[in-house]
Amino acid sequence: MSGKNRDLINAIVATPGGGSTIKQMDNEDFLDLWRFDAVFKSKGGYYDTHQLPEPAKQFLDNIIKGTNGQISAIRKNRVHYPIPIVHLIASSKLGASAGKSEGKYFIGINVATSFILNDLFCRMLSSCKILRQFGDPSKEGETQKINFAATTEIKELAIEKNPNENIIPRDSTRAILAQVLTSWATKFLSMHEYAHIVFGHVDYKENLLREGKSLSPMNSQTLEYDADCYAAQIAFREIIFAFENSTDVKDELRPFYADLEIIIFVWAYAIYSMYRLFQVSGVDEYTLHLNKYPHVGIRQRLMMTMMCTLVDREAKRDTRYSGTLDRVSGILKSVIEQAEKAFDEISNQGFCDGNIRFAFFSPKADSHFKAIHNHFDNVRSELEKFSYGTFSPFTPLR
Repeated sequence: MSGKNRDLINAIVATPGGGSTIKQMDNEDFLDLWRFDAVFKSKGGYYDTHQLPEPAKQFLDNIIKGTNGQISAIRKNRVHYPIPIVHLIASSKLGASAGKSEGKYFIGINVATSFILNDLFCRMLSSCKILRQFGDPSKEGETQKINFAATTEIKELAIEKNPNENIIPRDSTRAILAQVLTSWATKFLSMHEYAHIVFGHVDYKENLLREGKSLSPMNSQTLEYDADCYAAQIAFREIIFAFENSTDVKDELRPFYADLEIIIFVWAYAIYSMYRLFQVSGVDEYTLHLNKYPHVGIRQRLMMTMMCTLVDREAKRDTRYSGTLDRVSGILKSVIEQAEKAFDEISNQGFCDGNIRFAFFSPKADSHFKAIHNHFDNVRSELEKFSYGTFSPFTPLR
C-alpha cells in the first residue's frame, strides 16, 4: 500500500464521501448505515470505500476488520459490553469518533487517518538517519523532507508532498515496521473511541443534551483522559500477550515482538508520534482548563506515565518483568528523544519539543495534569449510571 501512497492520498482527497452503497442497499443493514451517516454527518458522514482503487479499499477494509476483531476479543471475557457498528467517516482529518442513535452505538474512523499515519512512518523509515536500530538503515536514502510534518489534514499533506518522492522503505524490516507503527496508532484511536462507549461517556453526553446542558471543558478533558487510559491498557494487554506468545508471531513481525522492551518502545513511539502530529505552537498555561481536549503534551505525558504504571503492575504480578520496570523510564525517554529528532529530520520547521517539555516541566502543566486525574471523582457518579464497565476505586484504569 505504501508504495503508491501519494496516489492513494490523492484518491482519498478527490473522492467524495457517503452515498452510493447506502443508496444501493436493500437489506436491513441499510438502516445501520443510514444511522451511522446521520450520527457523523457533521463530520463528513459515511465513507464508501467501493469508490477507491483496490489497494486503498483493501487497506481501509482491513482497518474496520481489525477494529471489529479487537472488540470481539475484548468481549470474550466481557460479553455484556456493547457491539458498536464500525465504519469510516468521510473526513480528511486525522481522528475518530463515537456516537449513538436509536439504541445503537457507532464508531467512525476518519478515512484519512491511516493514510496520514502511514505517510508519516514511511517517511521516517525511508530515511537512513531515523530509527537506525531497526533493519538495515544503510539501504535507505537521504531524508525526504516535507515543509510541515505535523499536519492532521490530508489535503495539506497532498499539497506538501513532492510528486516525485518515493517514501517506501527499501529494507523489508523497516517497511514492515512502518506498517506496525501505523497499526498501533490506528488501534489506539479505535479503542479510545470504544472506551467512550463502554464507560458511559457517549450516554452521559447524550443525557446532558436531553437536559439542555453542555459538557464542561474539565469534564470533557477528563473523559478524554479516561479513554486514553483504557486504550493504553488494551494495548498493554496485547503487548504482554504478544511477548508471552512470541513463537506464534509471524516471522516478519518477530523483530518487533520477541523482546518486551522493543515492543514497548515501538508502541510508545507510535502513540507519541501520532499525538505529535497535533502539535500546537505557543501555550497559554492559564487557559488549560478551558479547552475541550487536554493539551497534546499532557496527553503524551499521560501515555508515558501509563506505560510505567502498567509495567509496574505487571512486575508485581510476575517477577519476570521486574527488569523491564527498572528500564522502562529509560526506554520512554529514548522514545521522546528519537521521535523529536525524527520530526526535526523530516520537517523543514526545525527542532520543536516545546509541547512535551511544557507538559513535564511547567508547574502549571503539572498542576493541570493532576487536576484532570483528580477530577474523575467528580464525574464518576454520573458515569456509573451509564457504564458497562467497572471503575477502579482510585484511578480510571480498568
